[in-house]
Amino acid sequence: MPRADQIHRFLAKAIDFILAGFLSRFVSPFGLFGAAIYLFICDGLFEGQSIGKRIMGLRVMVLRAGKERTACTYKESIIRNFPYAILLLLGSIPIIQIFFLLLGFLFVLIEAYFIWADDHGIRIGDIYAETQVVDFPPAAQT
Repeated sequence: MPRADQIHRFLAKAIDFILAGFLSRFVSPFGLFGAAIYLFICDGLFEGQSIGKRIMGLRVMVLRAGKERTACTYKESIIRNFPYAILLLLGSIPIIQIFFLLLGFLFVLIEAYFIWADDHGIRIGDIYAETQVVDFPPAAQT
C-alpha cells in the first residue's frame, strides 16, 4: 500500500500528543494514567483511527503476510505506541524527568526519520506491530 501523507501523519500525532497532554495536566486525579492509556490504545479506536488520525483522514492497517489487511486493533496499538506511553509516564518522575523528556524527543526524531525515509512510511512501532498508516479520507469513512 502507498504510504500516507507525511504532513498529515505528523499533524495527527501532534493532535494525539496535545490530547494526551491535556489529559495529563487537566484531568484530576488520574490524568497522567488516562493520557498513557490513550497513547497506548489510540490507534485501536474508530477501526484503526486515533482522534488525530480520524481528523486528518488516516488509518492504521495491519499488514500480516498472507492475511487480508484489517484495521488496527488495541493489541497492535499498544505494541506500536508502547514507547510513547512509557516515556510519558517516566517523564513525569521529577528526579529523572529531564532525561526521559530528552529521550522522548530523540525517539520522536528517530521515528520521524523512519517515516520520511521508508518507501511505505513504516516506523519502528509499525515494524513490531506489523502495521502501516494509510490515507483514509472522510468520504471512505461512511
